[in-house]
Formats: sequence, structure tokens, C-alpha cells
Amino acid sequence: MPGEAAEVLGQPGAVARGTRGGGRLWGRPLRRALRSVAVLLGVGFALLVVAMALFAGVLAPAAPDEQNFDLIETPPSAKAWLGTDRFGRDVLSRVIYGSRISLYVALVSIGAAMLVGGALGLVAGYAGGGWDNLISRVMDVFFSIPGLLLAVGIAAMRGPGLNSAVIAIAIVYTPLFARVMPSSSNGRRDGRSVISIPSKWAEVTPPTTPAGLFTTIS
Repeated sequence: MPGEAAEVLGQPGAVARGTRGGGRLWGRPLRRALRSVAVLLGVGFALLVVAMALFAGVLAPAAPDEQNFDLIETPPSAKAWLGTDRFGRDVLSRVIYGSRISLYVALVSIGAAMLVGGALGLVAGYAGGGWDNLISRVMDVFFSIPGLLLAVGIAAMRGPGLNSAVIAIAIVYTPLFARVMPSSSNGRRDGRSVISIPSKWAEVTPPTTPAGLFTTIS
């Protein structure tokens, strides 16, 4: 297809031609997202959290554990914009520094769940048969337990701490990625595929990993 990137399934050795397909692939969803107020607000809030985490030492008016016994449980004022807690610690400073912990837990736990769940899903979808059945039944066991209850139980067994929270969240979300990935790889198990991207980057790829991974992330 001249002028467009080709998407070829089940045709080993096919060559993608054209340079504008990649732009068309991402252009329309990107324009739709930029016209959405909810998306823009979400992106702005996410960038705000990242900025607070990166520049917490500059933005925070005080250290998060600094105590001021003259300002115990005071309401918001010029001295403490969000007030103070019962130990005299500035709430705004604790919120700003807390964004670092929130980002750490979110990125590490979801990243681990994506890697482990994606790998299990690829094995289930590509190998099929007994492996697919075994992995699916194990994931069904996790799905049968409410996510919050499972996370609390895992954290209780490991004890308090950030790493316990990370492991608990990762285990809860791993079955979700493991369930999505097989459906992305089953249809490509017996062939080869070319992702719809500009021809200068396109290459004939193994049937499961690239397209399945992109489908799961999207």
C-alpha cells in the first residue's frame, strides 16, 4: 500500500511499505485525546504529581518530619497552608514528599505486575494446551478472591512496609495482565506479523511479543 504502512498477518517475509501509516495509527487517537477535557485534566494532575516528587526539596516549605510544638493541630494559615497535624508537622510538606512514595509504589507494583502477568499470558497464549489451562486455572483462583481482601492478606502476612504494599498490589494486578495477553497472542501463534508503523522502522516480528505487548499496554 503506497504511502501507508502495511499490516501483514500470517505472511512470513512480507515487507511493510510507506511512511505515513504510523502517523495515521497514532494521530487520530491523539487528536481525540487532546480534545477531551478529562484527559487533559488527568495528564495535568499526573505531571503535577511527578513535578512535586522530583522537586519536593524545593517546593516543600519544611521538612516532612520537622515538628513545631507551637503549631500543633493548627488550621490552614499563612504559616502552614494546609495546617499541621497533632505532632506539629506541616501537612503540605508531608503531602509533597508523600508523592515520591506514591509514585514509587505505583510504578514498581504495576511494572512488576505487567512483566510477570505479561510473561505468563504469553506462555499461555503461545504454548496453549495444558500450559494455557494450568495458568488460566491459577489465575482464576486469584480472581475468585476480592482484590482488596487479597492485598490486605498479603500485606498482613509480610508485615508493614512499602515493599509489602508493592508486592501485594503487584500480585493483585498480575492476573489482569495474564488474562489479557493470551487473547493478543492466540491469533498470531501460527504466523508472523508486521506492526503498522512507518516502513523505515517496520520489521517482520515474532507472532506474539510486539503486537500482544502493545495491545496489552493500550
